[in-house]
Amino acid sequence: MKPTALGAYIFAGGFTLGVREHFKVLAHFEDGPFGVKTAERNLGLPVFQDPATWPADNYKSVDFLYANPPCAPFSVAGHSPLHKRGLEAKWYERDPRTSCIYATFSLLERIRPTVWAWESVIPAWSKGRDLVDGLTARARKLGYGAYYVFLSVQDLGLPQRRKRFFCVFSKVAIPFAYARRDPAAYVTVGQAWEGAFGDPAGTRDGYQSPSSEQARQLLKTCPPGMALRRHWEALNPESKRTIGKRGQVVGRPAFNRQRLTLEASSPTILGGAHLYHPLEDRVLTVPEQQVLCGYPPDYAFIPSTPGRPDLYAQIAKAVTPPAGRWLARNVRKGVEAAVPTDRHARVVDFIKDVFEEV
Repeated sequence: MKPTALGAYIFAGGFTLGVREHFKVLAHFEDGPFGVKTAERNLGLPVFQDPATWPADNYKSVDFLYANPPCAPFSVAGHSPLHKRGLEAKWYERDPRTSCIYATFSLLERIRPTVWAWESVIPAWSKGRDLVDGLTARARKLGYGAYYVFLSVQDLGLPQRRKRFFCVFSKVAIPFAYARRDPAAYVTVGQAWEGAFGDPAGTRDGYQSPSSEQARQLLKTCPPGMALRRHWEALNPESKRTIGKRGQVVGRPAFNRQRLTLEASSPTILGGAHLYHPLEDRVLTVPEQQVLCGYPPDYAFIPSTPGRPDLYAQIAKAVTPPAGRWLARNVRKGVEAAVPTDRHARVVDFIKDVFEEV
């Protein structure tokens, strides 16, 4: 029989797709409707949308509590306005989205699962270390040890350059195992699409033209694998650029807009329709993008609110299924072996091959 699990801030369900291969997932705890209809449609789980009424007391025997609260307070792509304006070093403490992390930790205090895990971007550790240390101190008083785990999802077979941080508090020792791939064996965009659609060029199901005239014009000459910003800069040398009142380069595309190439992995996929097809002058379709994030092609994404499509955001603002699967497999081994923790805190960095107590 599988041990049990509970998800928090799982949104459209990517984390759960991986976790449920090793745990019986009982429910999701959310804060609003984002991704809920998609999760309900594909996973068939009860979803509770108001933190004030989360029925935590009904899940006090759960083995694994896993969570993906918003990473925007730490993300390069979503830094708080406080950080952008340079108002303070610990900008994340005044970002309202950080409250979701504390809400997730409150579930550990109420439920006391065997293992608790929070996924985020790596700057949550490098920039938010005081927050991590504070949560760790509270968890250790409750009998938990800590693992700070760093990994690249490319090593898990995902065709995307995406590095992630897991903060794991556990009452049991977890024998984390990881197999690093040769970069020559990383899955490419073309390989992923061929496996999903039978065609390395992907699928035109849900075809979308670029939303801006600038993107439409740049794509006419932008080669595969190049960011639109780099291509624009090549066409507009510094001597011809205009600097705006706030010091910005007028007309330069955002840093994250890029044309993919079939011969390599995708860059990190963020929350919008910002990636373009390798061969056609168009945005990636929803199925193409979800496959690059590890979802099966038949996973149905449904708008959270009628008339306000947020499908690309649902796909990207999540733990990818391969990462969830890897974490759950390791956690299950620890839960079933039931070796008590020594309450130490350890860095388990599979990116840099660093394994040490801190």
